[in-house]
Amino acid sequence: MTHKAIRIKLKKWLERFALLGISTLVTLVLLEFVVRLFFPQQLIVLRPDVWIPSDEGIGYKHQANLDTKVNTGERTVRLLTDENGYRIGERRTQEPDMRILAVGDSFLEALQVEYDETFTAILEDALSTQLGLDVQIVNTGVSGYSPNHYGWIVRHELPRQTYAAVLVFIFVDNDVVSEQITDMEPLPPGQRHHFRLPDGLSFGAWKESVFYPINDSLERHSQLYILLKHSNESFLARLGLTARYFPNAMLKSYQNSPDWDVTADIFESIQTEAEAQGIETIYIILPSIYQIEEREYEQYTTAFNIDRNSIDLEQPQRILRSSLEARGLIVVDTTPAMLQAKAQGAEDLFGKVDDHFGSGGHQVVADVVFPIVLSILDTN
Repeated sequence: MTHKAIRIKLKKWLERFALLGISTLVTLVLLEFVVRLFFPQQLIVLRPDVWIPSDEGIGYKHQANLDTKVNTGERTVRLLTDENGYRIGERRTQEPDMRILAVGDSFLEALQVEYDETFTAILEDALSTQLGLDVQIVNTGVSGYSPNHYGWIVRHELPRQTYAAVLVFIFVDNDVVSEQITDMEPLPPGQRHHFRLPDGLSFGAWKESVFYPINDSLERHSQLYILLKHSNESFLARLGLTARYFPNAMLKSYQNSPDWDVTADIFESIQTEAEAQGIETIYIILPSIYQIEEREYEQYTTAFNIDRNSIDLEQPQRILRSSLEARGLIVVDTTPAMLQAKAQGAEDLFGKVDDHFGSGGHQVVADVVFPIVLSILDTN
């Protein structure tokens, strides 16, 4: 074959590959559009303008004085923060008649709903109406916070303001910790992997330097990729390429873990801080979607090939409540009310894309907590 014939053949092959590439790209773009329209998925949200490192001992926090939009996959919501980085509503007053401190994680932060739909806002309105006062619940919730963060906030916030009560919102999936930490190093939240040349030929080296960076980029930009990833989670789990997990707190093998006592000790220390200020603390347990939505539980355990005989869905509430009440703490479990609401056909208890509470779930929590908080305030 002559050089000219070879060049012609190569040109034809390149043209075919180019057409194939364009066709594939168009197909992927169309599929991305279809997924976003009919099967929306939750993208990873990295917002350095929202969550910032802190050298104060809490690791990271919200940026102060924000007025921005955030979408965690469920809907676009407005996020306003005050001078401390705490989430607030538009109608916030500078000098309310009464303040209540609320600590928690992303379920308190509640970026899946507008502020007025959060259980803290609903409680504010109900308490204000009932007491005839301007009641403000200071929402300090941030995604990824743990009981150690809650303790830090209580220690630093109570001396700054006069509060009538402290509300501690405990999410059963990840609020059981293995150690008590009083000060946390500054940490950019949501750190991702960066592409680099692998330092070896092992799968682990390629996973850290190539596969993870590609994964991280697609998680931030492609809902099609998220859908495909969720459809193949059992395979990805075997490769160690998924961050999803089944909570240890629900595994029977975890029932005798010392972590329960470590966590209860942290919560007891919060009570001690509050008592020093002459105020009461209420501990509110929030359920996981696996405990309320049976279909979610079945799909997840099937995808990850988890033996359901190894799981006790009621274990976190049972052990936490027992441990906290043994220390004389007031515990409110919202799980029964959520189950009842589900049985009665309540909608939007959890998001369709983001498995945090929807507006219906926030309403249920507020309805459960309201009379307990009111009784504490009336007593004081």
